[in-house]
Amino acid sequence: MSVKNNKKYIVGSILSLVVVFSVMTILNNILKANQTYAEQSGGSPESNSNSRLTVLYDNLNNANAGQENINSGEKDWGQKWNRIRSASLENYGLHKKLDCATQLHYAGHNDSSKNSFCSNKKRWSKVTGTNYDDQIDKRDDSTGLMWSYVLSNNYSQPVSSYNTAPADYISINWSQAKTACQNLGDGNWRLPTQTELMQAYVDGAYFNLTNAGSGSRWSASESNSSNAWYIYWSNGYVTYQNKSYGNSQVVCVR
Repeated sequence: MSVKNNKKYIVGSILSLVVVFSVMTILNNILKANQTYAEQSGGSPESNSNSRLTVLYDNLNNANAGQENINSGEKDWGQKWNRIRSASLENYGLHKKLDCATQLHYAGHNDSSKNSFCSNKKRWSKVTGTNYDDQIDKRDDSTGLMWSYVLSNNYSQPVSSYNTAPADYISINWSQAKTACQNLGDGNWRLPTQTELMQAYVDGAYFNLTNAGSGSRWSASESNSSNAWYIYWSNGYVTYQNKSYGNSQVVCVR
């Protein structure tokens, strides 16, 4: 091969390497732009929708694996890492379940027996890290619904103390109940349906939500144009009454 041909070959090879390197650099930059590594520290945007941490957290949350609450003696790593940590330890029996006494539920409508959720992953959990923490009582992890505290007399803020007398809770008519939930917090709350209230009862609302036995609860479900359904979480009793009656209390859901 002549010297001239050798030069052409070398130049061609160099140009090919430059092109390959440029393409790899571009692809790498695209990947970095679309994937924020959870391993980064300092200014790493943990809440980025494309971060590995968020993707892992979302998968665990959707599978109802792990928990965001911490047990006694554990450090609070934050909402996402708490769930990831507990999920990784649960499979090896190293992470204690939530207190079984607070995980009781009724087996069905008007059933006086109490069954425990401790043998599976169904449970109620406290939600933190939102702009409406002060309004949320707990989340029913079997349905994913978040329940507010019982609404108090000022219509806009819920009662969050176990020591608050039931007399402080609002007992209002059906139309007012719907409006009160719509006006709560950021406006994304609503009055729950009769089915949602009944499912919460079966899942153990009476044992898990604050002062769940303080009175009846309005539902958004109508039995006809004049009446709407309500429920007692203390025993699962469900019936309907005239919408104008102002004798049922209000919890909201989202």
